[in-house]
Amino acid sequence: MQCSRLGLSIMKPKPMGWIVRHYNKQKEDIVKIVSRCIHLHWGAAGLPHPDKLGSGKGEDAYFVEENAAGVFDGVGGWEAKGVDPSLYANELANKTAELVRIKGSCQIVDALEYAAQSTTFMGSSTATVVAYCEEKDSLIGLNLGDSGFLQVRKGSVLFRTTEQQHFFNCPFQLGTGSRNRVQDGEFIDLRIEVGDWLILGTDGLFDNMKTEEILELIGCYDENVDPPLLAHRLAQTAMEFSMDENKTSPFAENANEAGFIYLGGKRDDITVLVGKVVK
Repeated sequence: MQCSRLGLSIMKPKPMGWIVRHYNKQKEDIVKIVSRCIHLHWGAAGLPHPDKLGSGKGEDAYFVEENAAGVFDGVGGWEAKGVDPSLYANELANKTAELVRIKGSCQIVDALEYAAQSTTFMGSSTATVVAYCEEKDSLIGLNLGDSGFLQVRKGSVLFRTTEQQHFFNCPFQLGTGSRNRVQDGEFIDLRIEVGDWLILGTDGLFDNMKTEEILELIGCYDENVDPPLLAHRLAQTAMEFSMDENKTSPFAENANEAGFIYLGGKRDDITVLVGKVVK
């Protein structure tokens, strides 16, 4: 009803049933927000090419920064020009991590773009980066080249990135003289759940282990296995496979499809990051 003297509206009281329902809805929303307070627990492992075991220095690089992580594979062809491929890959990783620390995980792709535009070393590298963005409640990121990312839930692959190559064994790459840009990569935007495994690896992992072999190894451990342990076990297994001259590896299958005769694993640097989605 209207109060004519004061020109005010007097609101009719809401029935008790509406108040209870409204309160319960607010409570449900709060519970949902609290229940999604998740973060990523990371483990990392890196093994250099067998020929570089003495120096302990490979051409891969990586970073882990709270809920963000990335792997980078320096392109070895630069060695023929007297350039250390690891320098560019490490600079790309460090600069990406630097901006993530400043701007937050939700800016992971912009951080990679910034890094690619501000590197000073000659060279080039593949790049795979992911981050949990709390504001979007999703895992976001980007893959460019032949490193890769897997999302595993309850023994099944929910998502896997696709290799990007100009031709066999020539991946998309960022860096000196490359026509590739961050925008050429495959963008990642995924829903994640507590208990999911997030696997990032350079091609040393994916060239030597098939998806089903990765799943089989994960399945050998219970769900409470520590991510660093799983990362090291994956890297060690990939290294063992890389030195098996009789194995039909993913690299061998791709080589044969491209018209080359090849059998065995591919010796390479191997970098593996394993993330577990936890509360």
